[in-house]
Amino acid sequence: MNQSVVVQLQEFASDSKYEISDLLRKALIVAAKLHLTDFKKWIIYELNGYDNEDNFPNYRHVNCDVKVEHPFRGQIPFVIHDPEMMDFLRAMPILASVVEVDSIVKQ
Repeated sequence: MNQSVVVQLQEFASDSKYEISDLLRKALIVAAKLHLTDFKKWIIYELNGYDNEDNFPNYRHVNCDVKVEHPFRGQIPFVIHDPEMMDFLRAMPILASVVEVDSIVKQ
């Protein structure tokens, strides 16, 4: 039986055997067929990565600890007493494609 692309997308989304990139490519087909311009644009960014932070989604900012390598103690916290500067340094934008992010997570 020939499934519609929307049914295939639902199957991809509900089964963990499919890669996120496969799911997004299938969603791209659906977005194109249904003329969902914003959704299509978002999918393309997720698949290819973001080139800048102009249209960058909030969920792609990751907070991290800022540390330095001490020759005898290993990694130690890097302390800056200016809270705005510390917040700026701790917010890490993830511009990479979802495929690259997935690969890093799997390692």
